[in-house]
Amino acid sequence: MDPNLPVYNIKTMDQMIYERASPKRLMTYVLGVFALIALLLSAVGIYGVMSYAVTQRTQEIGIRMALGLRPATFEVSS
Repeated sequence: MDPNLPVYNIKTMDQMIYERASPKRLMTYVLGVFALIALLLSAVGIYGVMSYAVTQRTQEIGIRMALGLRPATFEVSS
């Protein structure tokens, strides 16, 4: 090798590893964001379904309470 040639693109090992892993790191962050959005959407969906079910039965629950229905007791039968 010629000792008179200029040296370029000098990096530490930490810099090289960081640059090499950055695409994978970005994909991991993107996947995490999509997972968080999916979790949020599923929670909102479950809340909506439960809210709708309770809204549909509100009148029935009110009538039963007016007729003297006691709160349900859940006992494990032997």
